[in-house]
Amino acid sequence: MGLVNLADEYERLCARDLAGEMEAENLSRRKRVQLEDAMVALDLSVVHEDQDSVATSVSFRHLSLLAQVKPDDDAVWDSLRSTGSIDQPTEALKDRLIRMRSWIASEHFPDEMRITLLEAPSAAALNELTVDQRKVLVALETNLRSADWTAEGITEAFKSTATEAAVSMRDVYRASYALFMGTERGPRLAPILANCDRETMVELVRRSQVV
Repeated sequence: MGLVNLADEYERLCARDLAGEMEAENLSRRKRVQLEDAMVALDLSVVHEDQDSVATSVSFRHLSLLAQVKPDDDAVWDSLRSTGSIDQPTEALKDRLIRMRSWIASEHFPDEMRITLLEAPSAAALNELTVDQRKVLVALETNLRSADWTAEGITEAFKSTATEAAVSMRDVYRASYALFMGTERGPRLAPILANCDRETMVELVRRSQVV
């Protein structure tokens, strides 16, 4: 994950006006050194001398999520438009998505970032659930159907499910990973589901109840 953190830090630095910050009055020596270090780091990050460091307004981590759950580039841009992240994709962002897809397809992509969503229920994963965890499925279907289809709305649906099923949040997430990914744990589910088709995900929950 170190590479991902570095990439996100690069994106944050690109979005800042470091030269403008250097001109601020009463700038402390410590702050000046921090800004100088940041400017040098950006310069060293540029592959070609005539290339500028350009922010894309989309974090490396979020782009990797979208690239995995949306195989079509236009669907990625539509998702980013819907959240107000972009109006139109820049050439820099288009290039970054191409490179991201190549990285995801390689053996070098971090396993902890890899997203694999099931198309059909996994009997093996669901059979590992406890009785309490199986109770989650019915309540989760209802709550996901009515939730605001955003990361925040889906998180609230998980919380409502825990209350209605009288189980812990740990049980809700354990059941959710089993039904959506066939695993015991994984990356944060709410942002992933928010970028998937609601009906497809709810149908998977419904089918999981009879496995």
